[in-house]
Amino acid sequence: METKVLNYRVIIEPEHYPDGGKVYNAYCPTLGVADYGDSVEEVLGSIKEGILLARKF
Repeated sequence: METKVLNYRVIIEPEHYPDGGKVYNAYCPTLGVADYGDSVEEVLGSIKEGILLARKF
């Protein structure tokens, strides 16, 4: 079985809410995939799942 490794640019930006809360938004412009998480690690994990799903189609 052959494995192909592809690199995609992912942009992560923090978003601050008026109540002091914070969330991180991630976006992969090449595939049009976006997600969010409570930490950078969490959002990286979810955007990775989204990228893998988008590549299947």
